[in-house]
Amino acid sequence: MVRTTCSSWLGVSRGGESTSFPASKLGEVVSVKKIKTCVLRTNLSLYNFGRRFLGCSHYKVGPKCPFFVWLDNPTCPRGNETAPLALERMSRLQSALQLANERKRTALETADEARKMVEKALEEEAKAKERERKARAACAKAMEKAIFAEEKQRMWKFACILSWIFF
Repeated sequence: MVRTTCSSWLGVSRGGESTSFPASKLGEVVSVKKIKTCVLRTNLSLYNFGRRFLGCSHYKVGPKCPFFVWLDNPTCPRGNETAPLALERMSRLQSALQLANERKRTALETADEARKMVEKALEEEAKAKERERKARAACAKAMEKAIFAEEKQRMWKFACILSWIFF
């Protein structure tokens, strides 16, 4: 889609308020009262398939001017025969695109779920590592107490033996 001012298509100077476009292909003259923004479009309807035209830029948006000019000759009989085939192909391609978009959406949702599961697993892993660290610290503390208790026991045994010997 090409946006341009109607003046560039109609051959009007910027200061002009009224202009005309000789539509020699159609054998008529089109008058435009104000210079507005127009858009080059391609028709995809069945019997005008592929024909280019200039139309108002506000088409299907809001208030529009009545400006409309065909730039191409009417579609030839062969074009009218092939238009349904092209439209059918375009319809199939649009269906394939819609299916691909649905698959993409599903894949993105699945990837999002997987990402959430990975985040949850990482959080659980971090919690498990913290519990392991605390358990190792408690184990080390218990080992220190056990070593201290063994040393104390040895010391008491030694004290008992000495007391038997000397007393």
